[in-house]
Amino acid sequence: MPKNLRTLLPAPGNPESSSNSSEGPGDKEPSVEPSKRRIGTNNACVECRARKTRCNGERPRCYNCQRRNLAACVYMDKSSRDAAAEVIKILQTLPRNRAYHILERLRRSDHSSTALMTVIDDGETGNAAAPNLLGPSPSNLEEELSMQFPIAYPSFPPISVSALRKSDLLKPAIGAQDGAPHKREASQPTQTGSSAAEKQETGHLHVDGGSKNVQDIPDPIPGTEDYYDKRLADLDISFWTDVKIDNTLAAEVITIYLRTDHPLLGVFDPYLFIQDLVEKRQRYCSRFLVSAVLYLGCQMYSAFNDDAGEYVDKFNRDTQRLSKTEGQEDKAVNMGALVLVSLALMGQGRDHAVLTFAKIAAKMGIRLGLVKIEGHESLELSNLSDEDLRMCSHAAWGAFCWSVLIALFYRQPHVEIPKSYPSLPIPGSPDFPKSSRSSTGEPNSDGDIMGSTFHSLCEFWTMIHGALWIYYEGQPDAPPEMWKSTLAETKYREILAWSSKLPPSLIRGKESGPQVPVFHIWLHAALLDVVRPFTGNTPQETVRWKTFVAPDSSARAAYNASVNQLKRLVLDYRSNYESSCYSLLWQTGMLYLVNAILESPRDPEWHLYFLLCIYGYEALRRPYGVSATIGKGLLSMTLRDTDMSGDEARKILEQLQGGEASELRDYLRATFMADLKMAAADPKNASVESLASEFETLALFNDLLHQDDMDIS
Repeated sequence: MPKNLRTLLPAPGNPESSSNSSEGPGDKEPSVEPSKRRIGTNNACVECRARKTRCNGERPRCYNCQRRNLAACVYMDKSSRDAAAEVIKILQTLPRNRAYHILERLRRSDHSSTALMTVIDDGETGNAAAPNLLGPSPSNLEEELSMQFPIAYPSFPPISVSALRKSDLLKPAIGAQDGAPHKREASQPTQTGSSAAEKQETGHLHVDGGSKNVQDIPDPIPGTEDYYDKRLADLDISFWTDVKIDNTLAAEVITIYLRTDHPLLGVFDPYLFIQDLVEKRQRYCSRFLVSAVLYLGCQMYSAFNDDAGEYVDKFNRDTQRLSKTEGQEDKAVNMGALVLVSLALMGQGRDHAVLTFAKIAAKMGIRLGLVKIEGHESLELSNLSDEDLRMCSHAAWGAFCWSVLIALFYRQPHVEIPKSYPSLPIPGSPDFPKSSRSSTGEPNSDGDIMGSTFHSLCEFWTMIHGALWIYYEGQPDAPPEMWKSTLAETKYREILAWSSKLPPSLIRGKESGPQVPVFHIWLHAALLDVVRPFTGNTPQETVRWKTFVAPDSSARAAYNASVNQLKRLVLDYRSNYESSCYSLLWQTGMLYLVNAILESPRDPEWHLYFLLCIYGYEALRRPYGVSATIGKGLLSMTLRDTDMSGDEARKILEQLQGGEASELRDYLRATFMADLKMAAADPKNASVESLASEFETLALFNDLLHQDDMDIS
């Protein structure tokens, strides 16, 4: 017998099933009500739109907003939707960096609709008003750079030209009676370009009296309590050198080097060096390294101490001897010594050996496995102790940075560009081992003086290494000619983006150590080098930059902006830092500034800034003989490119040379570039020594021109 099964209703909404059903009317069960239809609304509230939840469209509050206890719903009417479309259109046409700012502003707002309407209210409709969404559009690139990159391009009050004219900075620094710098009262560096420094026209330049208190430097004799490291009080220098030098003087010489140039060179770990130096151990110290430090340090210290000057040649001979014996061994300490000897030889005008020692240091790093080079085995870092890794990293990165520096700033013939950067961690990076000094409570450790300077410079020179194709043909990463201008802009922007992340210790200010302005001098000199080849008048060189808003965005505008920063940096460094008289590393700023102000069209105040730089070289003449040769080469350029008289040039040259006998200057060599524009086309005649040799010819020629002008008048 068949079972009585429950009759199934046809599927809802299936008319075919319903019509074909065989059940009679009496067998049908009541039909099931269809499910509730979704309540539709063509204008969901902003809150529901943001949360992507269903909105019933009720006003003043929808169901969801009632549950969230919101006071009222916000609905976008047609005009609001049009405004949103307008914002999208504006974001699409704005430069990427400005669009990011607006998007970030919208993201951080608690009320989406309010933020959206605020953005619209802040700017007018249309593309022309788009730049006004974040404030006034910059009138020129320099203003835009100051707004976007205030660390690299800080904004300062204009330099007072009248105060500069009265300044002792435009006079010789060295006393005629004894050949030594006059003493000045000790002073802390003033706030760079601060309004307080500009309140009195002459106050910033310290010209309110008749004495030479800007140029003159005190004897910075540290004394035991003021050594770089208090352990230097226990130094027995006779263990390290056969040159007879007093322990106290040696400690003072080492101190001045470690405080001034070492944060910029970083060729060895200062804590490990001093530890072995005092304890007479030869793991992180050596006779060659000690001799190299004393060779360079005595040059620096001779700026105000005659005794130190007597040791310069002695340590030169000592380092030359040691470089042929223990300096031949592949060791990290020897790499550091070779770099220091290279710099010291440059200061003495023995340019023929500068590149030689730099190349030896670089090749030693490759043989030690500190640099990743195809075909050479890299050092296994896991086999190194923390102390060994620290010393090797400093040596490898120090040699790399020095090689890139001389490749960019000096561009000497036969310069050797590093094929790659070191494989070791950058000193100061997260994976760089900490020093054991942190547990000793040593108050005057290298971290206090060096800060983040060398770490940041390693990053900086790595970026520059990737741009050397601008000046050196045949580089493996050199782009096609048609892309060079665009890639130069990209590199320029990359450097500025990096500069925005610099640590506070590298921001220019009243408490900045002497390495900070030099760091920024190098930064702007490098930026000038990046854009210089594209500042001419060809279509490729005059193309407008695409990543900036300012109407004059171009390589030329970027060049001028960095020149203005160099003016301030050179002025402030000479005004406020005694190291401007005994450190050679900052001279790049003066050489680059003179090149810039002599270009056509010439700077209207070119003569003032030329004297500011030329007497900066004069202040360096006592410790560094090459400074007078550089100054002479720049004088030749000035005679060639301006109407300076031969008489004025000869007077300045006499002050530069300080009455030094000509036969003592004949051995000086300076094959690096002085004329940076001519360097690419004619490097031989653009060198310092070549231009210096033309001085008298150019002076006579200008005298004849002046005589002709007088006869005509």
